[in-house]
Amino acid sequence: MPHNNPASVTKKLGIYYAGLAISVLLVALCFLFEYFVATNQYLKHLGYAVVAQYSLLSGAMLLVWWAAPSKHSPQSSSLHYKNLIIVAILLRIALIFIEPYTSNDIARYLFDGRIALEGLDPYRIAHDAIELETLRAQWSPPEEHAKYVSLYPPIAMLLFSIAAATGLEFAVLSWKLLTALASIATLLIGAALLRNLNKLHHLPLIALSPVLILEAGEAAHLDAFVALSVVAALYFWQRKSLTLVAIILAIGGLIKLLPIVLLGPLFFLASGIHNKLKIAFYSLTTFLSGYGIAFLLGFHPIGSIDVFFEKWRFGSPLFHFTEQYLSATTITTLIFFILFTGYAVIAYMSFLTSTKADKNVTNRSLSLMQWTYTLPLLLSPVVFTWYLMPLVVLGALRPSLFILTWTILLPLSYEVIGGFLCCDQWTISTWPIVVLGGGLLAAMAFTLASMMIPKTPSA
Repeated sequence: MPHNNPASVTKKLGIYYAGLAISVLLVALCFLFEYFVATNQYLKHLGYAVVAQYSLLSGAMLLVWWAAPSKHSPQSSSLHYKNLIIVAILLRIALIFIEPYTSNDIARYLFDGRIALEGLDPYRIAHDAIELETLRAQWSPPEEHAKYVSLYPPIAMLLFSIAAATGLEFAVLSWKLLTALASIATLLIGAALLRNLNKLHHLPLIALSPVLILEAGEAAHLDAFVALSVVAALYFWQRKSLTLVAIILAIGGLIKLLPIVLLGPLFFLASGIHNKLKIAFYSLTTFLSGYGIAFLLGFHPIGSIDVFFEKWRFGSPLFHFTEQYLSATTITTLIFFILFTGYAVIAYMSFLTSTKADKNVTNRSLSLMQWTYTLPLLLSPVVFTWYLMPLVVLGALRPSLFILTWTILLPLSYEVIGGFLCCDQWTISTWPIVVLGGGLLAAMAFTLASMMIPKTPSA
């Protein structure tokens, strides 16, 4: 067999480490881009540079994944994966010191947290309120967010407040340190989970993912904690600790709502009514406790999420093309129909999977969780690249062409950054949406076609 050929193994290891070195150089571009922003150089073209960085880093990730030592390798693979983890951790630590330039969400996070620390309710008071004039001058929250109250769940607000409590001088660094720690924890737990599933060769998809590295490092998005909640829940699911699974996913939902959808397939996958009730009880208790405590503290953690989805459009091929031909009522009806039908099918497939005991149960379960998380994002009018961070983790556990395509192509939307940085214009071009939509359709068609082709029995 080719993998037993020492020369072939040595060659692949050379490619493996070359891919690691390329990844380091590509992530280092963040320091150059930060310099350009600080000195107002090449801002108009920076969006295309960021797109190139994401695309090339995705290519390096795929190269390392292809060359990763397999479990059949005659050479010990543990050292090579330890080296991969070390490099991945160092990259995440290095980006703590980068000033964010692809997103100003940190400023929103910290100002919301500062408002909460002042004893005011960020869910009821918008950033342009008169009583916030002094704070606004100090913290400089994004102007485009000024009219909207916060939409983040209670634990997210707690995290914002922790960082904001360190003061104006250290708040950004504190927040970036928190997201870096969340990203590193996601990496380490993901590695342990992959090892337990005998899939450690998929580790490059987590360790070198540009979405996980850059969105948690340079941009420091809240979704770093969401990805951590998902991978931690799956780690304990693999160890059959359903109580912890339910609690962790509920905590994830208190950071950003979407992780709670994973409770659906996990509920139907659980064997016996006792385990199903355990998932329902602990998740519901944790989630309601989070919101209950927020209300008791005087907050009204509902916010402006309805306004957000009503006003914003970004990164969604579905909405980009259908809104030209269908009314808002028709689109809303269609979305709810697809969601209801899709989740009904997933629930049924999850129940069927729970009745089987073959070796493919884990992979089928992971596929069901992937589609559970994918469906609402596909139907959302707003899909920023960082929204896909939990999907990157799910995709690494059972590699999916559709998820890989999505996470590689969605960063094309970063071409918008150039116009925003140079001229305060947030208008995405049509071509990234066309490429993204075409790529997703092609990936879906290929996946469906491969499922329909009968497999040839092995000799």
